[in-house]
Amino acid sequence: MPFILTRITRDGLSRLMAKYVVGQIVCHERGWMDTHMKQIKKDCIGWHTFHSFRSLDQLTVGVMGLGKIGLTTAKVLKGFGCRVHGLVRTPRSHSSVEPFVDQLWHGREGLADFLKDCDYLVNLMPSTPLTHGLLGDEVLTGASRRPVIVNVGRGDIITEADLLKALEQGWIFAAVLDCYEKEPIPEDSFLWTHPRVVMTPHNSYNNNEDYKRHHIQTEFIVNFENFLAGQPLTGEVDWQTGY
Repeated sequence: MPFILTRITRDGLSRLMAKYVVGQIVCHERGWMDTHMKQIKKDCIGWHTFHSFRSLDQLTVGVMGLGKIGLTTAKVLKGFGCRVHGLVRTPRSHSSVEPFVDQLWHGREGLADFLKDCDYLVNLMPSTPLTHGLLGDEVLTGASRRPVIVNVGRGDIITEADLLKALEQGWIFAAVLDCYEKEPIPEDSFLWTHPRVVMTPHNSYNNNEDYKRHHIQTEFIVNFENFLAGQPLTGEVDWQTGY
């Protein structure tokens, strides 16, 4: 029998992950990683080169998964002027995600249209049988703007092999990864050294100990007291859907 499992639902987690997404997009657009590498190499001439970049209000960002974290991310992106496209697993009305999502698509049948105009793809979907390999095979050939993938959801939405193929074939421009098909990441993985891959150690949600005490412990205590009292729990996982 499945046991009762709950997840964190407080707004603090959603805001932290939304900030990670915006930060990585700005970092990529402004070429700060390249500038830093020129600093390390003491490349004085290259370091002074101006980097042409797009502002956030010039970008279309596709957000995959519009739960609490996804909607918060869409809201933050919209606040910076981005055009936001949304993809959800189960059908819902567009009015349920307005005014933070400009266009909405559903499931695998809507994926091709969702991908067409995105400059960035932000994955915030959970790991379920319906999301495994969702961006695999050759589905990314339909992403005409060669988007950057920002994966802060689950790594199994695309295999390493399919990700490498998408990069090498030019279907996507780059990948920013905070989660992976295999964790820990094998030492021989191409991800460590690929010039168009940025990796972070699955910490997009993480903050200091004060945050953990204030949010995680507080929410656990409230849920535990509700459990003992026979009251409904917040963030209870549905074992049928997988999240």
